Amino acid sequence: MKHRVVFKRITITTLPDGRMTASNAAIYLGCSESFLASMRKNGDGPCFTKVGRRFHYYRKHLRIRLKEKEEQPVKKNKHTPKVKRNRRLKKRKNNLI
Repeated sequence: MKHRVVFKRITITTLPDGRMTASNAAIYLGCSESFLASMRKNGDGPCFTKVGRRFHYYRKHLRIRLKEKEEQPVKKNKHTPKVKRNRRLKKRKNNLI
């Protein structure tokens, strides 16, 4: 079976001083704007500046955020499904040995 990989070209607009809007920052980070807004509200997101009603993010801060997330180990939360082991297989293996 052949797998087909399709890449989508993404355009991100950055201002000359390195700022980008919240929508472009969300695309850059690979998340939705609403998730970025909730991170901003909780104080967990990348550094931002507010100009009027718009939120701007600096590209250098977004890069730092991506590097931090790459280095962190994956945390298991209460919603992570637990893998149930099949007891029958375990008994069969013990009987075979």
